[in-house]
Amino acid sequence: MDMFTGLSLGRYLLYFIPPMLLLPVVMIGCAVIYKILLGNILPKKFYNFLLGPIALLGFFI
Repeated sequence: MDMFTGLSLGRYLLYFIPPMLLLPVVMIGCAVIYKILLGNILPKKFYNFLLGPIALLGFFI
């Protein structure tokens, strides 16, 4: 008995895999832009405090 007969993942993986690969790239990109723009301006503790929310912002983009 094959319980996966109705499951075909061939072309549907194209809708799943590229966004999963792009997600960390966008998150890292937002963090790098944040570092370039505000890394030298903000105090170190405030910069580190906002780094997590900036990465989450990249997650939502």
